[in-house]
Formats: sequence, C-alpha cells, structure tokens
Amino acid sequence: PTAYRALGLVTAAQGDFPGARRAYEQAIALDPDAWGALFNMGALQDIQGDTEGAIVWFERAYAAMGRVYDTQAPRVRPWYAETGALIGRRHAEVGHAEAAETWYRRVLSYAPLEPAATVGLARLLAEGGDTAGARRLCREFIERTGPSPDCAAIVDVSGPPPR
Repeated sequence: PTAYRALGLVTAAQGDFPGARRAYEQAIALDPDAWGALFNMGALQDIQGDTEGAIVWFERAYAAMGRVYDTQAPRVRPWYAETGALIGRRHAEVGHAEAAETWYRRVLSYAPLEPAATVGLARLLAEGGDTAGARRLCREFIERTGPSPDCAAIVDVSGPPPR
C-alpha cells in the first residue's frame, strides 16, 4: 500500500489524476485502512473541485485513522485533529452547517486547542446568531494560546464578556 500511495503522489504531481486514482485504489485494495491513500483520494477530489466527493474520502480516512490509532499513534496523531477540522471546514463550505458543527465539536472534544476547529466553530456560531457563544469560545482559546487574528476577525473579543 505504501508503494502504491507513493506512486499516486508522484502521478498526481505530474497531473495524471486518473493514474493517481488507480494507484490509490490499489493501495486501498491492499489495505482498506490505508488512511494516507484514502486521504489522498479526498485531496484528488478536492483538487478537481468535487468537495462533496472529497468529504466522503476524508471521512473514510478519518475512520481508518481511528481504527488504526492504537497501533499507529505516532503516524496518525499529527493528522487526526487536523483531518477532522478539515472535514468540518469542507462541510461548512458546501452549506452543511450541522455536519460542520458536529465535526468541529468532535475534534474539540479531544483536542480543545485545535485552531482550525475552534475558528470554524466560532464562525458557525457567529453566522448562526450565537455571537456570545462565538465570543466565549474565542476568548477561551485566546486565553490559553495567545492572540488569534482569526478569532478576532469573527467576533470582537475585546468587548465585555458575554453573560
């Protein structure tokens, strides 16, 4: 699977997306939990403008990461929260606000300081009219991590605390 994934990466870099797809499919056929190849299939869909299709592949990659986490933690850990936040962002981009919120909250449940999930959820809350919730989320994030221009761009974090 690793060799086929590498072949897919090289092939995609050369602009041969059908060839890359075939290579990733081979990797996945050999190992249905080849989360890197699953993720790259999503990236291919994304590059080609198919966000809905990308989401399916990213969700499959995330699920595979969860299945192999115990045995591949050093490889999975750096990608896990980031992939969950990416899924939330893609859902938000195509108008699936509830799915996006679910993904952001899922990520924040185990990685409470994940920047993309925090900002994504704050944006959804603000857009949905929960400015106080967005402000509270951003303030907590800033208190724990330092200044966040992304949060400040969504809500005024300098105003009085929400009640």
